[in-house]
Amino acid sequence: MNNSSDKIRAIYKSRSTLLELLDRQGYNVEDYIEFSLNEVDAMFTNDQLDMLLEHKDNSKKTYIKYYTNGGQLHVRKLTEMIDELYNIENVLDKNVLDNAKKKYNETKGCVYK
Repeated sequence: MNNSSDKIRAIYKSRSTLLELLDRQGYNVEDYIEFSLNEVDAMFTNDQLDMLLEHKDNSKKTYIKYYTNGGQLHVRKLTEMIDELYNIENVLDKNVLDNAKKKYNETKGCVYK
């Protein structure tokens, strides 16, 4: 068994677990269930592992981001991800983005620009 197949199995298991938990919490997981190891491998290869789910009873959304590049996730990269979700994909609304920036500033004691 090699590292690549171990990584795909770990992603498969995490994805299965996340979807099970989100389903129990009332999120619509229909678009993401019923996947194989081969499909996870293809999603990994094409950087298409992320998921956007909406709650069944309200419009609350949850975005699952798979960061598979290895290494630490630095503030700059996290900022880029948040900006991408807000500006490019229109996933976050302005209030969510502002709250995330405020929380970051409170915990780190520095200004988020």
